[in-house]
Amino acid sequence: MKYITWIITLPLTALAVIFAAGNTQYVPLYLSPFDEPVQTRLYMIGLVMLGAGFLCGALFVWLNSLKLNVKYRSEQKRADRLDRELERQKKESADKERRLRDAEATQTDAPPLRLISGNNPE
Repeated sequence: MKYITWIITLPLTALAVIFAAGNTQYVPLYLSPFDEPVQTRLYMIGLVMLGAGFLCGALFVWLNSLKLNVKYRSEQKRADRLDRELERQKKESADKERRLRDAEATQTDAPPLRLISGNNPE
């Protein structure tokens, strides 16, 4: 990604410098609500428009990433909550297994219980 950025940025910068060096004459800039034109150099108009386009693009990228960052944060909170729940479940399971082993270890070796009923074959 870094190389693509350089491949795009360097030629655009070179074009902006060439444009600025070749267009130093003054031109009238008419702004709509004002009657008097503003005298400015042609390259200033081009560079200001280029800068405004850059800032607008950066704003759109930031707004788009803001939405994704909010989604990422909510998913991260959900994952953290589920991790805590999993750890709690593991502890409960280990505790229950330990209690079961303790209960099995404390049982005596008693003879099996006989069924007492009227139809006992013995």
